[in-house]
Amino acid sequence: MEHTFLPHFWSNYHKQKKEAPWRKWLHEYVYIDVRNPRSVVKRFECFQYFCRHGLIPFVKRHGYIFDTKRNLANDIANYIFQDMKQDFILQEYRRYLSAKDENDIDYDYYCLKGIPVNHWDAFWNEWQWMSDFYDEKFRNRYSIPYIVYNRLDLEHSSITQKINQELDEAEDEDDYIHPTNEQASEAIGQGKDKNSLY
Repeated sequence: MEHTFLPHFWSNYHKQKKEAPWRKWLHEYVYIDVRNPRSVVKRFECFQYFCRHGLIPFVKRHGYIFDTKRNLANDIANYIFQDMKQDFILQEYRRYLSAKDENDIDYDYYCLKGIPVNHWDAFWNEWQWMSDFYDEKFRNRYSIPYIVYNRLDLEHSSITQKINQELDEAEDEDDYIHPTNEQASEAIGQGKDKNSLY
């Protein structure tokens, strides 16, 4: 029995020791709005507030819904922490990316067409004052659309049907040849001199 207990005890000890910087960072006091000194909360509460009152309603207004199995606030905090501490890996973000191809061209289309850049700009005008997005930490904002995209339930989002229809229409336009052009190309092919270089 002792042999099974000791390795388990030591693995928990090392896990807790490894997670200590993450836990400490999550429990630091930060501002929801740096302009309001009374908006100080623990960082994990700040990310929960940001998702509940900002990000999730914003994305839903654009016709998207989230995969409910994911904890969005935790994933965003985790990603920002990992980006800050490159050597720390608690829940490796990359494993979430594998669900959707990193080179997926739909990302640009769904995020830029479904949620236009000027709408993201308006969103950040309101949320730029949060400690982890303010001042020199503004770069953290750029990861948010991609984190959001990888946590969407595209199959059940109402905007998906509209975007797919637009993609189909764009594809049909690319394939469409105006009858005059089609007749002209046929006429050129039929009337071509066999000795012509062109």
